[in-house]
Amino acid sequence: MMKKMKLSEQIIKNAVVFPFGALQGIYNENGDRILGQTQNYKANFKGKIQFIDEKVVFLGFFRAHHGHFITEELARLWWVLQNTAHHKFIYSRLHSKEFSAFERFILDFFNLNERNLMPITKPTKFAQIIVPDNSFWNENGIEMHRKMIDFITSKITPVKSQALYLSRRRFDKACSLEFGEEYFEQIYAKKGYKIVYPETLSPSEQLAL
Repeated sequence: MMKKMKLSEQIIKNAVVFPFGALQGIYNENGDRILGQTQNYKANFKGKIQFIDEKVVFLGFFRAHHGHFITEELARLWWVLQNTAHHKFIYSRLHSKEFSAFERFILDFFNLNERNLMPITKPTKFAQIIVPDNSFWNENGIEMHRKMIDFITSKITPVKSQALYLSRRRFDKACSLEFGEEYFEQIYAKKGYKIVYPETLSPSEQLAL
């Protein structure tokens, strides 16, 4: 039986991070890609790269989308749980530097906030970057990803309720593109489901349900 490997980390000295764009990724001091799309940035980039003489931890390339929150933003937080020393954490975010209320609510459980989070908006070199494995996409990380979610839900007191139907009728984007949701609500309501509009609830109320 093959021994199950644990999640690990890469430590890259003089690493360069490019934010979202054609060169998005993390590169070593030779310009070779460690994480991202382009193989070597030096042949494609002649601009300035700022240098920050610090050791930081890379949390991911984030997209302001709930599905990506589960697959990307949560996926390196296992490292935060296992390491108690104070670190600065970096991330790149598509379109917006601002976290949603739900994201801030979750990140606060891991003591991640404006004091120790640094958005990467332009090419930046660091003295050292720690890159934890992504627990969602790593076959060795499923158990740890589950533990991380258990850690989050342990902070919330669950609300006992009947079966729920999560309606999209109060979700602005869905309202402009989809139709017929009210009929689904009627069907599920007749079957005893509670109709819930997630967008109208606070993060704690969402998780409690």
